[in-house]
Amino acid sequence: ALKNFLKKKLESLKASEKTQITLIVLWLLEIYETKLCSLRDEENKDEMAQVQDEFVRFLALPRVMDCIKNNKDTVYGVLGSHGDTANLVLLAESLQDTEKLIQYNIRAGEYGRVLSQLSRGSAPPDLIYQYSPVLIKQIPEQTIDAYIKLGKRLNPSKVFPAIMVNSESDNQQVVCECIRYLEYSVRDLDTRDEALHNLLMALYIKKQPEKIIPYLTESDSNTILDVKYVLKQCLEAGLQEQGVYLLTMLGQHLDAMELALSLDIDLAVKCAGGKLLGGPLSEDLSKKLWLRVAKHVVQEKNDIKQAMEFLAQCPTVKIEDILPFFPDFVTIAHFKSAIVESLQEYSKHITQLKAEMAEATRSAQNIRDEISQSKSRYQFVRATDRCSVCGDLLLSREFYLFSCTHRFHTDCLIEVLLPHLGPARKRRINELQTILKQAPTEETVSTFSGQTREEQAAQELADIVAGECPFCGEIVIRDI
Repeated sequence: ALKNFLKKKLESLKASEKTQITLIVLWLLEIYETKLCSLRDEENKDEMAQVQDEFVRFLALPRVMDCIKNNKDTVYGVLGSHGDTANLVLLAESLQDTEKLIQYNIRAGEYGRVLSQLSRGSAPPDLIYQYSPVLIKQIPEQTIDAYIKLGKRLNPSKVFPAIMVNSESDNQQVVCECIRYLEYSVRDLDTRDEALHNLLMALYIKKQPEKIIPYLTESDSNTILDVKYVLKQCLEAGLQEQGVYLLTMLGQHLDAMELALSLDIDLAVKCAGGKLLGGPLSEDLSKKLWLRVAKHVVQEKNDIKQAMEFLAQCPTVKIEDILPFFPDFVTIAHFKSAIVESLQEYSKHITQLKAEMAEATRSAQNIRDEISQSKSRYQFVRATDRCSVCGDLLLSREFYLFSCTHRFHTDCLIEVLLPHLGPARKRRINELQTILKQAPTEETVSTFSGQTREEQAAQELADIVAGECPFCGEIVIRDI
C-alpha cells in the first residue's frame, strides 16, 4: 500500500518540486531493494521475477530516470548497500556510465569486459590511460593488441606511465608486451618522445640486447635518444659491442676504436671505415683510426700479412706510415710488394708534378710574352674620332682609349660607370673629382710617392674608371 501511495504521489508532483521527487524516488528504491533482498533469501524465484520486472519498469519512467541522473552516486549507494550488483550494472548500462561499469568489472576481475568497454569508440581516452596499469598487468597481450588497433587515437606519451610501471614486472610476458607497444609507437606512430625512446632502450638492455644495434642503425634515434644515458646503461650491463656503436654516435671515434680492438678486429675495421654510425669520417680521422688498427695487428697480434691488407682498404695510409710499428728484425719479404707499389706510386706522382710544373712554366712564359707585347701596342687617334657616348670630338677634352677601340671622354666614362658601382666607390669618385676641380694653391708633394695630391687623385680615379671598357667588359656580363 505504501508503495502504491508513493507512486501516485510521485505522479502528482510537479516537475519543479525536485526535492520531493528525489525523496520519493529514493524511498521507492529502498522499498524495492528491501523486497528483492528478502525474496532472494527466501529463494522465491517467481515472485522475485515479477518484482524485478516491476522494478525495471519503474526505473525506465522518464521522471525517475531524470532524478537518478541527477543523483547517481546516491542511487548507486542504495543498490550497493543491498548487494544488488545485477541491478547496479543494469542501471549503469542504462545511464551509459562507462566508468562505473569499469569499476565494477575490475572489482569482479572481469578485465576482458573492461578492455572491451574501453575499446569502444564512445569511451574517452582518459579512462583508457587511467586503467592501463591494471589492464597491462592482468591481460598484457589482449591490452596491447587493443591499443595497437586504436592506433593514433591513443597518445603514446600518456600510455607511457602505465608502461613504465609494468616494465619492472617479474612477469616476462608483461615486459615483452610493454616492449611491443613501445616498438609500435616508435616504428609506426613515429613518436618523438625522448623518455619513451630511452625506456625502450633500457628494456632492450635488460631483456632483448640483440635488438639494440638494429634499433640504432635503422632509425634516426641519435636525434631523439639520450645517447650518453644509454651508453652508461650498456657499459654497466657489459654490452661492449653496443657501446662501440654508441661511442661512434657521440663522435668519440678514438674511444670507440679502443673498445672495438678489445672485442673484435672486424668491428674495429668497420669503425675505421666509418661503417658504423655517424656518416663518413674525415680523411685525417680515418687515417688515424686505420693506423691504430695496423699498430694493434702488428704489435699485439704480430700479423704482418693482415697489416698489409689494411693498406688496400685505406688509400690515405702508406707503407711508410706503418713501418715504425714493425719489429727491428723483420724480413722484407712480408711487405716487399707494398714497398714496390708505394715507390711506383711516388714515381707516378713525381712524373705528374713534373708535367704540372712544365705546364705552369709554359703558362708563365705566355703571360710574360703577352705583357711584353702589350707594352709595345699602340693606336692612332684621328682628329675626327668621336666619343662612344656623347658623339662629340674625342680631342675636345680629356679622354680614355681602350684596346677594344672604344673611346670615351673622362666625364662620359664616369657617367656610364656610376650606375654599376657600389655606394662606397661612388662616394670616392665624387671626392676625387672634387680634389681635381679645386684650384691648386700650393704644390704639395707626397713623401712616399713623390706625386702631388692632384696627381695622386688623378691616378686613383683612373684606376677606378679605366680598369675595363664599360661596353665589352665584365660590367656588361653582370647586367645580362
